[in-house]
Amino acid sequence: MRTRYERWSGTQQPLAEGVDAGEVLDDLGDDLLSGTEPDRALSQLLQRGAGDRPGLDELRRRVEQARRRELARLGVGDALAEVAAELDDIAAASSTMPPTTSPGA
Repeated sequence: MRTRYERWSGTQQPLAEGVDAGEVLDDLGDDLLSGTEPDRALSQLLQRGAGDRPGLDELRRRVEQARRRELARLGVGDALAEVAAELDDIAAASSTMPPTTSPGA
């Protein structure tokens, strides 16, 4: 694959479709002018998103929502609650048992 570099004319779209380079640079510039360090400004931009693209916070929220929906649909939460209750019963029973000694101890 061959890459061709050109002088910046302002017409290029270096970012994904739907993300305006001018908006991104304005957002970063605002953060930088307010004293935010460049790496922190970029990190914040990724967290909040740019253009019509959601940020990492929104994507994380969507994944968690989908996870909860699937767990509810599959009934996995009920099964896990049953296993947790059984483990609690086992732990309670083992704590009331006298300690055992191993042979040769």
